[in-house]
Amino acid sequence: AGNYIEWHFEGMDNTDGWTIERRTENFVFSAISHLPADANSYTDSDIAANTCYYYRVMDIYGTIVSADIRILSGKPSIKNSMDCSYDNSTVNVSYNICQNDIVNISLYSITGQYIKGTGVMAKEPGMHNHAFNASTLPSGIYFVKMKTAGSIFKEKLLIVK
Repeated sequence: AGNYIEWHFEGMDNTDGWTIERRTENFVFSAISHLPADANSYTDSDIAANTCYYYRVMDIYGTIVSADIRILSGKPSIKNSMDCSYDNSTVNVSYNICQNDIVNISLYSITGQYIKGTGVMAKEPGMHNHAFNASTLPSGIYFVKMKTAGSIFKEKLLIVK
């Protein structure tokens, strides 16, 4: 369990080792590990939940050889996610945003008819929730769609009253 990063740099086979640096929002990078030259991955197990970490890889001489790598809450990949549920006349949408992003969540009928949406919302990294009032919707199959600047998520939702 932890944040896992992996790297391979063309032309860097002659390095004598690697330094892994880490920072959180609004802090400076600091070294957290020194690795041998043949290493190409690192797992940071000293992490806190719901925290966005930035990592970078340097050769042991201090040359930065990677772009900043952003990982949220110990997840091994950098991607957004969404989960939907229906409970007591409310459609609940939980979603994870890994960077400042524009989010638009919409609810559609099984035939693709738009029912309601959030409009465009600016969101910061982290877990978010949005609830739609579904008290006037009949039982049936619906779709929830979340659009961000770089991705689209769709999830089928069954409403049973």
